[in-house]
Amino acid sequence: MRNKTLNYIIICSVAAALLAAGVFALLESGKVSPSTPALSQAAAQGSPAANPTPEPGAKLTVWENAGFDLTYIQQYCVPAFNALYPDVKIAAEPVNYDDAAVKMTLPGGDHADVFAAPHSQIADMVSEKLILPVDGASPNLSGDCLPEAVDAVSWQGQTWGYPLAIDTYALLYNYDLLKEPPKTWADIKTLAKKFNDPANGKYALMFNVSMGYYSYPFIAGYGTPLFGPGGNDRTSLGFDTPAAIEGMTFFKSIHDDIMPIPMRSTVGDSVKLAFKAGKVAMILDGPWDLVDIGADAHINVYSAPLPTMPNGRAPVTFADVRALFVSSQTKYPNAARLFAEFAASQPQIGQRLSVTAEIPPYKSALTAFTDGKFRGVINQLQNSVPTPKIPEMKQFWALAPDLFSSVWDGTAQPGPALQDMAEKLKAAYGK
Repeated sequence: MRNKTLNYIIICSVAAALLAAGVFALLESGKVSPSTPALSQAAAQGSPAANPTPEPGAKLTVWENAGFDLTYIQQYCVPAFNALYPDVKIAAEPVNYDDAAVKMTLPGGDHADVFAAPHSQIADMVSEKLILPVDGASPNLSGDCLPEAVDAVSWQGQTWGYPLAIDTYALLYNYDLLKEPPKTWADIKTLAKKFNDPANGKYALMFNVSMGYYSYPFIAGYGTPLFGPGGNDRTSLGFDTPAAIEGMTFFKSIHDDIMPIPMRSTVGDSVKLAFKAGKVAMILDGPWDLVDIGADAHINVYSAPLPTMPNGRAPVTFADVRALFVSSQTKYPNAARLFAEFAASQPQIGQRLSVTAEIPPYKSALTAFTDGKFRGVINQLQNSVPTPKIPEMKQFWALAPDLFSSVWDGTAQPGPALQDMAEKLKAAYGK
């Protein structure tokens, strides 16, 4: 979902603002193969001591996304970590963080000691015994760390990851077309009456309606969280309720009153291209494109939290946490844990922000993050929930496009469509 070709000049200006505010001083569901190598002998020994030291001759391989994420590891983490532990050899390699867990299961291939992955893959990684739990004494996960981030990397009573960044989507708007973002969806409907010009492809708002990531929050905003309040109960679907029908009915009204276009016109790059061309005033998207779209299209892009719906609530978005994980296959669990802890620590996260412009998972960072472009995303985080980690999310993502597309395009009514989705989802995982 993310385009990582951010503009360095703008990023550095954001980082400078945060530095002035004092933050630096404080400081993406995947499929996992069922065949997983056993724990290494060293890793099977369990958690390191309270004050671990790297194993003699430790050599670590670290996987991260190519681009700014990998730059952070190579240029900021490795030299600083080696200043503390000069005998640990570290090789950082580019591996897409959505694919790292799958690559860790491939037989006969190279495996990482530490790798980045989205928190939503934790249940699968734990089930396949791919990762080691975090030492209970981790200072990164207490005090200043956002509760949402801690919850996101926790599963079955243990903590498994070291949070690097947190994000969600919000309302991104072209400041050159719209000086004040709407506060309610009724305001957007009013704007659409003035702005929409279908003959010329102009609309007040666009978003990819077939993706459950963008569309389910309208249901959640009616009090129906996916898989229950904790996102871990597959029997509590959330969308097979009368409240969900209300949310889906409102979702359909967006088509009727704001975006009278077919689903097929919202997929792929169509939304971003229309926004860059100035034909769309607002889109639903996240911080990964906030800077890049504006720099690429030479427009001023700002963010705002999602407006309130007719029930007085705003859509509840999914929050995603990028984290580092320690491989169960590592021969050097102490060194690997030390490096992951170090790379995700508050002082280092300040450096990471200056490179990636991703939102740090710390309260102090959110408080001091005064850049107006990001303020809306940060505010939306307060009305978000971690993307559920349970394995059943894979089936939900696969079935969601048919659900939302059928209602959006008018080929199904909200109630029957939701019931059909519930039956298909239960059948997909055998209950």
